[in-house]
Amino acid sequence: MIIDQYPGEEVNAGRIGLTIVVAGMVGSLICGVWLDRTKTYKQTTLAVYILTLVGMVVYAATLKQGKLWVVFITAGSLGYSYF
Repeated sequence: MIIDQYPGEEVNAGRIGLTIVVAGMVGSLICGVWLDRTKTYKQTTLAVYILTLVGMVVYAATLKQGKLWVVFITAGSLGYSYF
């Protein structure tokens, strides 16, 4: 997806993938602590699903804007909620 919109940005495509993974690890850690303290599994799962849907739509929409830094930010937010 990245290479189609940004030819020649193979290194940044890898960095965007790394951003998604690292943000997902942080999101998993925070969500795990939240679930351990509140025991609100159903509500948290619903919130994560909604955030993931919104994050994926925003990520896909920002790919065609031509600004790679925006893609990095939206990829991080998607990864954080996607974990």
